[in-house]
Amino acid sequence: MASVPEVRWAVAGRYQIAYTVAGTGPIDVVFTPNWFSNCELVWEYPSYARFLNRLASFSRLILVDRRGTGLSDPLGLDEVPTIDERADDVLAVLAAEGCDRVVLLGNGVGAYLPLYLAATLPDRVSALVVTDGTACVRRRPGYEIGMPPSAEARLADRRRLHWGRDTDPFSEGSDADNWFSARYQRQSVARGRVETEIAFNSELDLRPLLGAIHVPTLVVHHRDNPQLRVTHGRYIADHVPGARFVELDGATFFWADDDRTMDAVEEFLTGALHSTQSDVVLATLMFTDIVGSTAQISVVGDRAWHNLLSHHETEVRHQLQVFGGREIKTTGDGFLAVFSSAQRAIACGRGVVAAAASAGLEVRVGIHTGEIELRGDDLGGIAVNVASRVLGHAGGGEIVVSQTVKDLVLGASIDFDSLGQHALKGVPGSWGLWRVR
Repeated sequence: MASVPEVRWAVAGRYQIAYTVAGTGPIDVVFTPNWFSNCELVWEYPSYARFLNRLASFSRLILVDRRGTGLSDPLGLDEVPTIDERADDVLAVLAAEGCDRVVLLGNGVGAYLPLYLAATLPDRVSALVVTDGTACVRRRPGYEIGMPPSAEARLADRRRLHWGRDTDPFSEGSDADNWFSARYQRQSVARGRVETEIAFNSELDLRPLLGAIHVPTLVVHHRDNPQLRVTHGRYIADHVPGARFVELDGATFFWADDDRTMDAVEEFLTGALHSTQSDVVLATLMFTDIVGSTAQISVVGDRAWHNLLSHHETEVRHQLQVFGGREIKTTGDGFLAVFSSAQRAIACGRGVVAAAASAGLEVRVGIHTGEIELRGDDLGGIAVNVASRVLGHAGGGEIVVSQTVKDLVLGASIDFDSLGQHALKGVPGSWGLWRVR
């Protein structure tokens, strides 16, 4: 677990506003995540903490729980703070920390407040960064890129039903990612306030303010964001004078656990990147491979095989998007992907095997959790070798995992069959392997 900064409080009117401060860099950065937060608990989640530590490596990073969220004073279930009151919470923290001018970084609908402050208090804002954000969620006349009422209603119903439970209130058919756990939800926003928060985020429209923003602005958006389409980011960049727009592959949302995003943010704010030394993090690796591909080519022919393989790759990438995996590379007839959650990796593996079977293919999957070295888009470390060797013990249609993975999903209602202890080629020691039923 990452080191957790001390929780501090500032006073905004009659409310105590909780916040944490990390880093000692020359730039003050205030990060406003989506509409829910807990400035203390968030540091316990490795992938989120990695993102925060990257920000804190070149700045003094301030995380604020606005009133009604996290560790700040609570609100009544139907009490809706205005955008001005939300701004007051941030300004109270800045006063407590002696910050004259700050960089504002907002993600998702967490971009609302930075956009508002940049437009209305430009003397307090040195730069603005929006990652996978929006100025308006709802579809309106002349704004067809907004979310249509039917989709908005489905998502709102899912959030009301699943908030604080063990299922993901944002993505149908998947379990919650390990950082975005039921515990984090419960300690970020009270279940009874979810509907109030959703209504506020849906009603607010900050598009008229975009032309009044005249601070240096960076907008980063992932092309396949499943909640806020990339057109939301393009709209902001098109309407904020002089804004720089960076469009990235992938489907990241909520926050930017993506080295490419952070590279763009750091270079924009500092003019340079830190050393590209490898960063060691804990992650779950998944290898996939098509069984008997050579024999299938001889049966169906090269052209048909090419079409079948192309369809399979599309299906694998769809499963990665659904379960939060990040494709690292293709490996002949297979993939290497990384996940922040062992449970999601297994769920993704099941989806890949099922999709392949429906197309007449047999796919095997190997999964291992361990420390990996991040070098830009590359991976290194012994965990990669272990995951590759685990794959070698899987048969067609099978998912085989290491003992570490089995231990990490304890209590997740996943059944396994023991394959015993094995020596893995090129890897020291004996390794317990398990087949997912």
